[in-house]
Amino acid sequence: MQKLTLPTSVAALSLHAYLELQGIQALLTTNAQQPTVPQVAFCLRADHSPADIAHLTQALLAWATKNSFPFSIPNVSLRHETQHAVYT
Repeated sequence: MQKLTLPTSVAALSLHAYLELQGIQALLTTNAQQPTVPQVAFCLRADHSPADIAHLTQALLAWATKNSFPFSIPNVSLRHETQHAVYT
């Protein structure tokens, strides 16, 4: 399970709603470090295709851009489980 911690509960609720609109199932989970700010969680499984992962990545990037959310993206090349991932 992948969990995203956002700075405010409004941001977490906004991202969760946006992902649902994009057809991506996500959960709001309790955040022990910030009890008033839920984490947005989703599962990436071995049976998710590269297209599924690209859809999630594009949705996250679109939401972050639309909401002027500051972020940085490392140079990462995602590959399917049958290939080796390259991190630089």
